[in-house]
Amino acid sequence: MPDSSRKPRCFPSPSCSTSLAGDISRTGHASVYGIYFDTGKADVKQESDATLTEIAKLLQQDPKLKLYVVGHTHNQGVLDMNMDLARRRTAGWFKC
Repeated sequence: MPDSSRKPRCFPSPSCSTSLAGDISRTGHASVYGIYFDTGKADVKQESDATLTEIAKLLQQDPKLKLYVVGHTHNQGVLDMNMDLARRRTAGWFKC
């Protein structure tokens, strides 16, 4: 049975940036879901817009906030290729 405490609490929802700010304030981190990519590609899909908008709101609410982004890919294929893809994906959503 899945651990319900690990389910994302938002994205996209109207209070998502507030929820993220609360998580960061309480625990120092927050999990973000809803940033999508095609398999093997680093371009952010349009379906990610709502999530990225909420992250932008969070940063606008607290301009001093610094985020450390961690991404992941599936475990198919060669490790070096997946590591490169994860790096490109992380860099890609910063451009949004």
